[in-house]
Amino acid sequence: MSFFAALKQYATVENINQAVTFIQSTGILQTSTSDKTNARSEITTPNYSELHKLPDADLKEVHFVVYEKPSAKSYHLVFEDIQKQLFVTQSKGEAVYLSRGLETLHNLANEAFDQKSLEKLVDLVIDHQHWSGFHYACATGCAAYLSMMLRSDESILTTPTPDTGETPLTISLRFNHVEIAEFIIKLGVSPLSPDSNGSTAFHAAAAHSPAGLKMLLYEEYNAANGILQLDKKGCVPLQVAINAENFDSVDLLARFMKLEDFREIALRGCKPLHDPANPKFKKRVAEIILTHNRDCAELRYEDKTPLMANIIRGDSEMVLVMIAYYASVDVTDKNGLSPLLLAIREGQITIIQLLLGLGLPLDMDAAKNAMSTLNMIKRRSIEEVLSHIRPQPTPATNAKTTKPKNVLDHCQNRLITAAKTIPEADFARRCNILSLDGGGIRGIATISILLSLETVLAKHYGKQVRLNDAFDWYAGTSTGGILALALSEGSRSVFDVLRLYLRFRDKVFCGNRPYDSARLEKALKDELGDAQLGRDASKKRVVVTATKGNVVPPELHMFRSYPMEDERDFREMKQWFAARCTSAAPTYFSSPDNVYLDGGLMANNPTSDVLTDFMKLNEIAMANNKPPLSLGCVVSVGTGRPPPKDIPVTNISFPKGFTDVLQNGYSQFSSIMSLSKMFIDQICASDGPVAQRAQALAHANGAPLFRLTPPLHRDIDLDAADDTSVIELLWTARCYVESQAMNDIENIVALLIPRVKQVEASKN
Repeated sequence: MSFFAALKQYATVENINQAVTFIQSTGILQTSTSDKTNARSEITTPNYSELHKLPDADLKEVHFVVYEKPSAKSYHLVFEDIQKQLFVTQSKGEAVYLSRGLETLHNLANEAFDQKSLEKLVDLVIDHQHWSGFHYACATGCAAYLSMMLRSDESILTTPTPDTGETPLTISLRFNHVEIAEFIIKLGVSPLSPDSNGSTAFHAAAAHSPAGLKMLLYEEYNAANGILQLDKKGCVPLQVAINAENFDSVDLLARFMKLEDFREIALRGCKPLHDPANPKFKKRVAEIILTHNRDCAELRYEDKTPLMANIIRGDSEMVLVMIAYYASVDVTDKNGLSPLLLAIREGQITIIQLLLGLGLPLDMDAAKNAMSTLNMIKRRSIEEVLSHIRPQPTPATNAKTTKPKNVLDHCQNRLITAAKTIPEADFARRCNILSLDGGGIRGIATISILLSLETVLAKHYGKQVRLNDAFDWYAGTSTGGILALALSEGSRSVFDVLRLYLRFRDKVFCGNRPYDSARLEKALKDELGDAQLGRDASKKRVVVTATKGNVVPPELHMFRSYPMEDERDFREMKQWFAARCTSAAPTYFSSPDNVYLDGGLMANNPTSDVLTDFMKLNEIAMANNKPPLSLGCVVSVGTGRPPPKDIPVTNISFPKGFTDVLQNGYSQFSSIMSLSKMFIDQICASDGPVAQRAQALAHANGAPLFRLTPPLHRDIDLDAADDTSVIELLWTARCYVESQAMNDIENIVALLIPRVKQVEASKN
């Protein structure tokens, strides 16, 4: 029934007279006990054959009649107009009192029944015995009844309830009756007027009614002031929404509020980014706010950005959120302390490892000064962490080749030395390839290595550059495919891709395996947009691998941004769909179109495959009397090597009888399971012979291949998206770069700089 139809049906003269009588009464139920009971209403059809009506001496009500059920020694309240049982109790007095209270609300009860809120009305009468009919009407959405009462006494518009202190406006919003609230406001009640608790309409809507809040924010109701008002608990509407765990309201407020509003509420005590008052949902709230207000990541309170404040509090979870949502890691406070130096000063070892894992440079003198106030034990722990980091990289031109261990190493050193003798202008025209392995969340380690590479490249070039300027060709599998697509776009630095990846893991790895593929698709669309694979084919080549799993044997499928003779052209395919296909790991995500599976099943290290494409295109070019491409260098980055471990696979056989099962069944089963894992690991192998074959292909094309992948301390699952694993991966990768890979990185930089110079010159 519509709002105005309800008015027409119930706003009769008879109803108005009854309402006036009710308003003059002092209350509904007067019991000798508390105003509240644990009893609840339950609307059912009464079984009259088991019930006996109380005599008229006990009950004179005609609409709400009390019946006794002798067999159960219980009393049943029945609404005779509709023949529905409303309430059952063991107390005759309780039933009679409720009957008398509801009798005065007969017309309201009829409207409540039509509005499907009769049960709510009965519960309200039980819980709030001193409310007026107007309050009940606001709570149950009975528009005609409250309009009828207003004809007799408009003062009830602002009359608070005697127990909760709420006004009709805040009650209507608490029960999400937006039409009622808007009607009351249009009658002249200000949404900024507080009730007895100091709560305005904005507070009530923030806690209970996102629809009502949306109406208040966008209907010219002075929302600019409403969102800043404090209730008697000192809370602004945003804090009320957070406390009520109403994230739809948090989202609405975050969309509406500007940076200055967040600065103002911080001064009033609401600091959801600096000092969250609701730790349970701090991360979710921060993500909502920063999604709509990126500038809030740099909002200062007492000279501290949210990143700095959370470092001081030692909250690594919030530190990761801030980094994911654009917080700068280079800012300083008034004392000149950067986030890294603040973490050192506060002795936050986990956060120190996190920040260093991002590739941040270390000023050892400043670090020693920052830790000077710490106790000896804490200081030594930090010194041990910092000992893994080189203060400054050596000049790339002075990088040395490594001591050869085999024939491929000899060839690698020869090619590096030869490449450095080629004139820069000639070498800049050569093609550089970046290949990224699959590995799920371990892609964080890949990003950490790329961060170090980009940092060293910028330092030796003399100004900030993007890794994208140095590479012409990208190949990726699974998580590496997503990273390759993100990097090849051109506008993102490696740090931007890290932020993307941190946001991505929170959106995707939710719940239990298999994960929601719809969430994966939405996250990919959000981050990669509707761009096509071949949108920039003239400048960057990208190839993403997948497995075509609907045929036997399975086939390697390559989504390319460039055409390949006799193969399907994927240039018009959406990047997000290519990323979806390459990351469809079995048991983790469903197969797109029931065709494609994770590329890691066929080419977890796609370096050989992209080099094969390179050679094919050269053959095609030469067949068409065009000059072939020359290869500069190939960089292959892995997601980490788990530590080796012993497995019992030496004796595998099927049981020969029941006795054999009893004696050797467990060991044989264990061996078979270990063998199956060995097969899977070999199928998805990225190092060993797979990497050696790729290196041989690169060498055959006259280019060095640099393989970068850190040794892991433990086997980290593909979906281990917890903060501890993320920080461990970042730190492990940074330690690997500093202790084992820096010489390779400096050699890579020496070979990339000619291309970077050429690209930078073309921009000017």
